[in-house]
Amino acid sequence: MPTTPTKTTYGLAARQRVLDAFREGWDWKLVAEHNGISASTARRIVAAGTPGTKPRGGLRPSRVKCTPEIEAALQEYLEDNCLYILEQMKDMVWMDFQVDLSTTTISNRLLKLMYTVKQ
Repeated sequence: MPTTPTKTTYGLAARQRVLDAFREGWDWKLVAEHNGISASTARRIVAAGTPGTKPRGGLRPSRVKCTPEIEAALQEYLEDNCLYILEQMKDMVWMDFQVDLSTTTISNRLLKLMYTVKQ
């Protein structure tokens, strides 16, 4: 069975050496070769002008609606009155935080906290 090639990552120091060589007017391709960096990666480092890489993956802060404060409030709502349904909790979150959460999101967060609630 063929294996998928693994992504090679180069250290920040090696990438910085290539960039420094380019800025000083030295043979940056030779520096990249001696540091084990492929030619295409070296060209990308020189073109970008920075040795760092951009962060990848993860959640964007602008898309996170249910903050830890909201989760704590949901838990507090249930401890105050365990008979609340999801729609009531949705309205309470809107009144307290002005955040429009779906009932599915509320249910998922409560399941994470080991609570189950009626629809």
